[in-house]
Amino acid sequence: MASGRPQTPFRLSSPESDMALDQQVVEQYLARIEETLEARVEELVEERTKELAPLHSPARDYTGRIAASLALGIPLTAVAGGVASHGGGSGAGMGAIIAVVSVIFGLNVFYTAAEIITYAIEAGTRRHRRP
Repeated sequence: MASGRPQTPFRLSSPESDMALDQQVVEQYLARIEETLEARVEELVEERTKELAPLHSPARDYTGRIAASLALGIPLTAVAGGVASHGGGSGAGMGAIIAVVSVIFGLNVFYTAAEIITYAIEAGTRRHRRP
């Protein structure tokens, strides 16, 4: 001990390696937190997507209903017009055609309104349900 300060026989680490080790620990910790946050955000997004997705969209049945109305309406209109005009002239044929078209229109309005109301009830029930 020639100099006046105490000397350590050996040093396990240097300040630079301690700082590098601390930085590595912090980076690993932050990476773990980031993974946890990403997983939680994905989980929340999935929950909200399921919550907001429509149970039954009324728009997808409109095309089928229009096609069925045309498929049934055209022959029924022809039959009604032909049968009515055969027995009583053109005035009766026009009345029968108007009656068939009115019934088809009324059924379409009824089923569309019922479907929209059902969709609104399902969406409202799902919105107020707690997970």
